[in-house]
Amino acid sequence: MSSTFVIDEPVSFSAQDIPDDAPYVYSRWDNPTVTVLQDKLAALEEAESCRCFASGMAATSALLLSTLSQGDRLVMSDSNYPGTAELARKMLTRLGVEVVLADLSDLESASQAITSGVRLVWVETPANPILRLTDIRAVAELAHSVGAELAVDSTFATPVATRPLKLGADYVVHSLTKYCCGHGDAMGGAVLGQRDGLKNVGSDGQIYLGGIISPFNAWLINRGLATLSMRMQVHQTNAMRVANFLEGHRNVKKVLYPGLPSHPQFDLARLQMDNYSGMVSVQIDNAPNLFNE
Repeated sequence: MSSTFVIDEPVSFSAQDIPDDAPYVYSRWDNPTVTVLQDKLAALEEAESCRCFASGMAATSALLLSTLSQGDRLVMSDSNYPGTAELARKMLTRLGVEVVLADLSDLESASQAITSGVRLVWVETPANPILRLTDIRAVAELAHSVGAELAVDSTFATPVATRPLKLGADYVVHSLTKYCCGHGDAMGGAVLGQRDGLKNVGSDGQIYLGGIISPFNAWLINRGLATLSMRMQVHQTNAMRVANFLEGHRNVKKVLYPGLPSHPQFDLARLQMDNYSGMVSVQIDNAPNLFNE
């Protein structure tokens, strides 16, 4: 929990002279407890490197702000976590980044949007809140064909269900506050990928923007990871029971759950996900009248 660490020869200490492989100096730069969490997440995602942040939005902001510059073009799925969508709409456009929204779950639409000049492609799968899936491997191939990188928000899937880096993504982002923590008592976020690709994410997001996760929250989330696999199996079981029940309810128009054969992308879910997670989206028939009853 220390904010600072031992510095040899503090009289001559200079932040500019600290090598990349220096031991711990200041917890805004790095911390032993944070390192443990980062290493464990990297192992789960089969990633070279991981950087952890104070929230999922801090992780998202760190990746987008460290990767994109004025004049760059960002292609985003038109179904995203609202915080991510608002960050792109309000902040990135103000900084001179061109933001293009497209249905990236449709490969024809994706191929029309991902063209020469795109710097980064962002997808969320399963998407919050309608649980739409994106073919990570196919979109990664489209992005790489025009020299762009692909970032995947895999919060709803977790590493138990999907490992986007193994499917060709360059970055994977998590809100650790949700399933990874699992106890509702800590906030955090993470960006994972190749070591070289995450160098600026770490320096810009953790050091300069100050978004690094606190050591205590890192400890709490690390505790949660110990039961992640077991919890996700139970989440899937419970979600499937709820989804099957709602699918037969007379007032329910549609149930969207990747594990249901009726989901429009069920075949992709079976191909891309080892666990269908615990989120269920429902469309209610005649909802206004039902809510007034």
